[in-house]
Amino acid sequence: MQDTLDQIKNGREYLKSGNVAHALAIFENVAESDKGFLFVFNDLERLYRQILQTLPPGSDRAKELSEKLSKITARHEKQGPIEQRRSRGLPGLPGTKIDGSIFADLSDNSKKWSWEPTSADVPLTLTPHLDVSSIDTSETFAVLVYLDKGGFHEDEEGEKVVVSPGTELQVQLVTTAHFEVIGNPHRKCVLNLGQEAYRFEKFGVRRVPLASSIEGDPAISALFTSDGRACGNVKRRIDLNAIVIPNSTEDQDPIEVIPETGGTPDLTIIIMNNPINDGRQFHCIVTSPHLPDYREGKDEPWNLSDRSEAIVSGFMQRFTDDNTPPSQLVAELIGAGKLLFEASPSIFQKAYWELAGQDGSLKSIAVVSEEAFVPWELMVPTGGPEGMERESALGVDCTVGRWIYKSKAPRQTIRLTNSTIVAPSYSGSETLAQSGPEANAVNLAFPGKVVRPATFDEVASELKQSRSLVHFVCHGKDETANGQLLLLDGGQQLTDTGLRGILGLKEAFAKRAPVVFLNACEVGRGNPALVGPRGFAAQFIKLGALAVIAPLWSVEDSIAHEIALEFYLKAKAKSGRPLGEIFQEIRKRAYQNGRDSYAAYCFFGDPLARIV
Repeated sequence: MQDTLDQIKNGREYLKSGNVAHALAIFENVAESDKGFLFVFNDLERLYRQILQTLPPGSDRAKELSEKLSKITARHEKQGPIEQRRSRGLPGLPGTKIDGSIFADLSDNSKKWSWEPTSADVPLTLTPHLDVSSIDTSETFAVLVYLDKGGFHEDEEGEKVVVSPGTELQVQLVTTAHFEVIGNPHRKCVLNLGQEAYRFEKFGVRRVPLASSIEGDPAISALFTSDGRACGNVKRRIDLNAIVIPNSTEDQDPIEVIPETGGTPDLTIIIMNNPINDGRQFHCIVTSPHLPDYREGKDEPWNLSDRSEAIVSGFMQRFTDDNTPPSQLVAELIGAGKLLFEASPSIFQKAYWELAGQDGSLKSIAVVSEEAFVPWELMVPTGGPEGMERESALGVDCTVGRWIYKSKAPRQTIRLTNSTIVAPSYSGSETLAQSGPEANAVNLAFPGKVVRPATFDEVASELKQSRSLVHFVCHGKDETANGQLLLLDGGQQLTDTGLRGILGLKEAFAKRAPVVFLNACEVGRGNPALVGPRGFAAQFIKLGALAVIAPLWSVEDSIAHEIALEFYLKAKAKSGRPLGEIFQEIRKRAYQNGRDSYAAYCFFGDPLARIV
């Protein structure tokens, strides 16, 4: 009862604030039960009617909402006299009157609203630029950051800034070790509706002594954030003799930041490639609302001794080896985790130990990265005050959500109603004993369609049906040089590049951004590409998925089945707990029983994301 009460209160608060889509999602969710339906019928009925007034007659959306209105009206008539039903309410929550103040406000011409985004909701899209004056070895030089409606210059690369009008936009200047920023590296502004350009106050930057002897390629970048979420960047490689080195660029998808009503992760790590993109040189920005020095973000270069792919592969080899006994696997997991933490950016390590010393302050971590391989969930903190070390991994102690940097920011609210299930029928040694039962269980929890046969054409067709959940239970392979693939029926394959090339799929995902569960071997691992990480997780996120769940390496069929059923059982309960917490609990079992499959699963999404 209390959960229903809270949901309705939240829905009405969303409605008052003008967030019609969230309010509607909550009311429809409550209405799934007969008792809940009685409490929200008036809300739903009036909301459907108000939305219909804003839609073109005969449009697909108008038809959809008219059908929903007819269904709830018929359902309402079957459940009792109208006047009796309209007088019902929840304890402590007055029923919404048919002419109540919420809907009177919505009907007021002075507060006109629309189901479609209003002009104030349409995000601004601007191109960031970074100009550098001449460089002197002993003096500061100026860096100008600005935004306009043009394209990137020939010597720039980056992602366009997309931000809602009226929200605060922050830019942070970051440099390689060859330079240092003089004074405050941050600037802020608020962009207004219709604004087509903005120029920030100039930054002062100094070339450090002996800069020419420092390893790596000199570069300067500007990172843009809004509400703590990355929303664009611009980068330039810099010649130490003041000649800018041109970069090859290509049109990038903008990063869209959508304002959220939920909380902010306790610790956020953003990893950007150096423009040369050699797999060794990165820049790390760390933010935390709990640490005054990190509230606006602190940054430093992160240079690795080898390509991150090679380093991670070496750390992970033993605990993923079939010949490693369970008694040794836990030690290998912890040992590799410590090596991974020691190889992580030092600024992240410092922030972690500062937060770890604050009781209860570190519960959620967001990792937004252009680096494709490092398994942050498995890091085991070491090197703390007085030599302190942890005995468990970050992904066991905290809720960790990962995200692909060059993508629309993840959401904190997710709704699951129906599904597309891909479960190929294998034979011989490739048979997955739990494939059929798992497909049936998912379909029972979130009714939809099990794709039969699971050929490329059938899978491509069903992926475009705009369902809220896409679940794969199949074999997968990670061929580092050639990308990733899923094995389908009839010897066919779905590759990560082929997925991105399915015509109409991005439009379908934009209509109903799904959650994607890839219960297949190795497909959570990212591969480096010319313009950032790729692989199924990255490609589904680029297409518009709200969240992606996938294992990093080969997993046992029985454990994979167990994990899927547990996730859906807890997601179906709609307890309001973050989805990442489910995998936090699952991951813990690897350290208890020596079965590495429990540690393999990654959650790509906001660490605070919940089912509504």
